[in-house]
Amino acid sequence: MTIILSVITWIGIISILIGSMFIGKFFYLKTRGHPTGEFTDHNYDQKYNSEGLGYLLFLVSFVVSSYFGILIWIEILNYFLSI
Repeated sequence: MTIILSVITWIGIISILIGSMFIGKFFYLKTRGHPTGEFTDHNYDQKYNSEGLGYLLFLVSFVVSSYFGILIWIEILNYFLSI
């Protein structure tokens, strides 16, 4: 029973982290700004106005959403274990 419970717990935590990455990517894409027309030296990637702000917002939204997601996941597991 303990092995099954730990597997369910880790699957939930990993899925929360993957979902948090998608949330962070959404906010990064919304805040990186408009293309400047300049290109980097490798792979011809385009530079954007506020890429640093996009990275910062990605990091903040990832940490916050994963923190609250894991807290909610722990509460759900505690509820079902107490039944």
